[in-house]
Amino acid sequence: MTIRQAINRMLPVVSETYNVTRAELMGRGREYKLAEARFVLWKLLYEELFGYTKISKPFKRDFTTIKHGVRRITEVMEYDKKVTNRYKHAKKQLTQRKI
Repeated sequence: MTIRQAINRMLPVVSETYNVTRAELMGRGREYKLAEARFVLWKLLYEELFGYTKISKPFKRDFTTIKHGVRRITEVMEYDKKVTNRYKHAKKQLTQRKI
């Protein structure tokens, strides 16, 4: 699976979970809800064994931004159960939709 295929598979799930649009997820918005959704998307892509550099290109970001986002959401999930639950919900939806 290519990075583009993975993004196309994951975007609708994360978009639905966080109630944001595809454009907002791929965009530059910095409000917390968007950042959290984007970080979750990046974490899911990273867990699919895509590297930070590969993830960064479609989002037009530096790889260190992706690395920071994945680390940050992982840290937040340690103490914020709501974030953890949203992440688990998105991950569960992905596994149910897998063909």
